[in-house]
Amino acid sequence: DNSNVKSDYIKPRVSLKPEYPNLGIPMILYDLSAVRNSYPNIVGIIGVNFLENFILKINYSSRRMDFILISSLKGSDFEPKNAIVISIRNEDRKYSLQTKIDGSAYPFVIDTGSGTSFIEDRNLLKKLSNRPILGGFNAVLDSKEGTGAVLALIEYIRLKNIDIGNIHWSEPIIRATVVPREGRPNGIGNDFLRKYIVTIDFPDNKIYLVPDINYSEDKLRWAGVGLIFDEANEKMKVLSVMKPSPASSADIESGDQLISVDNTFLKGKSGTEISFLLQSLKKIGQEVTFRFASGKKRKEYTITLQVVQLL
Repeated sequence: DNSNVKSDYIKPRVSLKPEYPNLGIPMILYDLSAVRNSYPNIVGIIGVNFLENFILKINYSSRRMDFILISSLKGSDFEPKNAIVISIRNEDRKYSLQTKIDGSAYPFVIDTGSGTSFIEDRNLLKKLSNRPILGGFNAVLDSKEGTGAVLALIEYIRLKNIDIGNIHWSEPIIRATVVPREGRPNGIGNDFLRKYIVTIDFPDNKIYLVPDINYSEDKLRWAGVGLIFDEANEKMKVLSVMKPSPASSADIESGDQLISVDNTFLKGKSGTEISFLLQSLKKIGQEVTFRFASGKKRKEYTITLQVVQLL
């Protein structure tokens, strides 16, 4: 029961705790707007302040998470066999590992809540400015009362490779966020982590990665039409058309406003709802009808979804 809460940090009136160990009453960051903007169907997020009390084992293919309570993982029955072991660093509960991109080292936080790895370091983004762009959109990152909106261009780019420990991750697709703020992190998300059975040893600052034999690449993940939208004002205007792409064969121009997708009209929908609708279009070969407004004209195209081919 969080009614009439004024403080940023709260003590829940009802605390749900595991039977063992007794971790006490948790302190929770009260910021539902941030949660709802990213995860509209989720009411809260379990953070590192809880997870770091355990050895955390994640098996993505079986959708299982184990909380192991032992004093030391190394030499125990729980220590993963034949694992790739990488040192991690803890800075104010931001657990990160070192990566190499184009031979230069960059820290990436371990973000098990993100479906896609991401880059927000300005200097690194400048070095990667010539990388192929898969797609993108303008977004409102923050719109808290009294602070104004913070706009960001979010792009999906394909890198040559990222080296994580002695793992060579070839041609990853990364979310790049250009924001007018300093100190933003880079992150390794589930697009990389789910290839492995992951064990995070918080006390010893180590991450163990065992290749998951049940992992299969989601080849439909990046099917699309090749349109980059301006989602910031929820009017869904086209910023640019990728070439080559399924959309480039149609007469869609920068400034055209998307009105509907198949029989779903966008008027009255939030930017988050529209974003989730567009992200659901993943099936290769699926025919999707888009309707646009271009001034007083109306345009309608039926486009077949394909994997966008990058040069």
